[in-house]
Amino acid sequence: IFASMLTAGGGAWSEPMQLTHGTTIEQRPSVAVEPDGSIQVLYEVVEAGEGDRLGAGGPPTVAAVGGTTADALPELGFVGGLEFPDNSTAAAGATSTGGATIINRGLATTDVLIEYLRGPIENPIVLGSRSIRLAPGGTFDAAFDFPIVAGQETYHIRITSADPELVGPADNVASYTLTGGNDIEVVSLSLQNPNLPPGSGNPLQARIRNRGGAAVGAFTVDFRSGDELFPQNPWMSIGSVVVPMLAGGAEAVVSFVPAVPSVSGMYEFSVFANSDGAIEETTAGNNRGTTRIVRLADPGLQTQGFPPTLVSATLLNSSGANNVRIYATLFNFATGAAGSITSGPVTVRLMRSIDDADWVEVDSLSFASVAPGGFGTPIQFITSGLAGDHRYRVAVAPDLPADDSNPFNNVGEARLEIRGLADLSPTNVSIDQSTVPQGGAAVVTVAVANLGIADATDLLVEVIGRTSTESGAVVLASVRVDRIAALTASTLEIPLNTSIPAGVYELIVVVNRTGEILEMTDLNNASSPLQLAVTAAGPATLFSDYAFDDQPRPGFVIAFTEPVQGLDVNDLELLHLTTGVLIPTADLVLELSPDSTTATLRYTGSFNGALPDGGYRMSIAAGAFADLDGNPNAAVEEEFFVLAGDANRDQTIGIGDFAILASRFNLPGTFSQGDFNYDGTTNIADFAILASKFNTGLPRPAAPQAPFAAGRTPFMAPPTPNVPEWSALRDDAEFSVLPD
Repeated sequence: IFASMLTAGGGAWSEPMQLTHGTTIEQRPSVAVEPDGSIQVLYEVVEAGEGDRLGAGGPPTVAAVGGTTADALPELGFVGGLEFPDNSTAAAGATSTGGATIINRGLATTDVLIEYLRGPIENPIVLGSRSIRLAPGGTFDAAFDFPIVAGQETYHIRITSADPELVGPADNVASYTLTGGNDIEVVSLSLQNPNLPPGSGNPLQARIRNRGGAAVGAFTVDFRSGDELFPQNPWMSIGSVVVPMLAGGAEAVVSFVPAVPSVSGMYEFSVFANSDGAIEETTAGNNRGTTRIVRLADPGLQTQGFPPTLVSATLLNSSGANNVRIYATLFNFATGAAGSITSGPVTVRLMRSIDDADWVEVDSLSFASVAPGGFGTPIQFITSGLAGDHRYRVAVAPDLPADDSNPFNNVGEARLEIRGLADLSPTNVSIDQSTVPQGGAAVVTVAVANLGIADATDLLVEVIGRTSTESGAVVLASVRVDRIAALTASTLEIPLNTSIPAGVYELIVVVNRTGEILEMTDLNNASSPLQLAVTAAGPATLFSDYAFDDQPRPGFVIAFTEPVQGLDVNDLELLHLTTGVLIPTADLVLELSPDSTTATLRYTGSFNGALPDGGYRMSIAAGAFADLDGNPNAAVEEEFFVLAGDANRDQTIGIGDFAILASRFNLPGTFSQGDFNYDGTTNIADFAILASKFNTGLPRPAAPQAPFAAGRTPFMAPPTPNVPEWSALRDDAEFSVLPD
């Protein structure tokens, strides 16, 4: 499609300008037209591959190219056609809205007459008309309620331009053919008074309308429970009513009394007009109606007492167990105009918050249903209350939220301040040893019970002992317990410090001796006594070490706290920790110092007395030897290591050891100065030992366990527990505390 322009002053046409091209018959180019000019739109059909042959000079049409001259004129038409919502049928005597979209495809604004017609277009009946003004490219949605006649008829919308059209009026009519017939419609279905319960005085009412213009004969209206259009609501017929006749355009109210249970729930009913198909209709899609009758109970809490409260809380006693009573009244308030309705299942929950902590559910009661009205149902909870600020909340929770018309009366609270103290008592006291040597291990086990209703924090627990021959007492151990909750017990294992004078001791476990925790009573703060015999200690190891610098042979030296007797090499075991093999006793000798306070174990299995590389454990069994008074020794167990070439004793052989050897090369020395073969001189033989093991070593031993060091406090103010043995101690004026 091409366009040439001829200006208002006349003259030659402009050179044709291509606007668009394609293989379709219709194209829609956009062309601007001057108010005082004209546009000639040319069109041409050519075979594929042929060029356009355009004339030059005169008007383009003289070159045998078809065309038309477009002035600034309107061109009316429709976008689509005339449409009705009823498809091909409609109710005779009623109206049906038909509509179509009008468009001005021309180049000028025009006034448009819109006529709504029925019958043959050559001689139609004018049903209505209106005028609009439509700009170029503008559209207008025309709609009209066409009166529908019986039988088949054609309906039209005709448009007429006040000005000549660019193409013509051939497309100015839109038509649609409808068949008019009978149509029965269910307008509504509801209770006569939706605010009252259903009954003989308040039936279901269905409004039925004849949308057609002609009267219809008898037909049946079927009432149903459920709705057949929704499978989740199974339906069944509950009754029917015959309408004998219904005039055209008239309505009838059909009533039916349904049976609706007086139980909370949602009940659905439906109605089907012309259910027997006695009337032939244009459509049956509007023959049904549904309604729901909602019957809601109102379970909640009823006020009680004076002043009126929803929930009350009473402290029965201070035992902390089942000592609080919570009372409320469950009531169903559904007794109004909507009818008395029994609720479905209901759960009443008791929640508790202590000292404004989180809410915790502590109890609940379940009810299958709650009848309306009456005096209500008493609700009582018996629960345990410890010391603190208690808030109790009672909440009514229907199993189905839809079973409650008013959730705002479902919750009530009561506050109860419970005051109480801890009550601490040591129970179930035992000791794992009845006799130990001085410094020996002994552990007391005790269950510290808190019999009160308040928690105890930072509690001091002590083990105190005395002998019958001493006037004072000693604290053998003390510990601090972070917290013992009310009405609970905590079991403790307390190691004792038995580095005390030998003798038979009566031991008592005492709690809260200093009175830091306020209690209901302190008469039970001490346990019944235990007996522990501490025997005089025999010789013990003062220190031990591997004497690697001894010349000409190294040895393992053990120093005792006092002279010993009865110790020989057969009492010792030397275990190679790497191989797990004992060093034969035949390869060992034991040397005692003249004063019998030091023993040196030497190895004879090598030429220089050096043990093979590795870790070692030396053990002496308890009772293997004794002091000069015959007191036996405690068990001895010591560990050490041997590594030839490790001059700085860091369990690795490296550059540090080489530096030591180099600084003493060809000089007299000891092991720590590079004399690894114990020949008295640091020389090439020692270098060979170091070089053969360079950058090797032994694994480091684990760190030794820290010695027991229990915290102890002076025994300044003993309580008065109801234990005779303890009463004998309370008058003592002074107590000693053993050093760690």
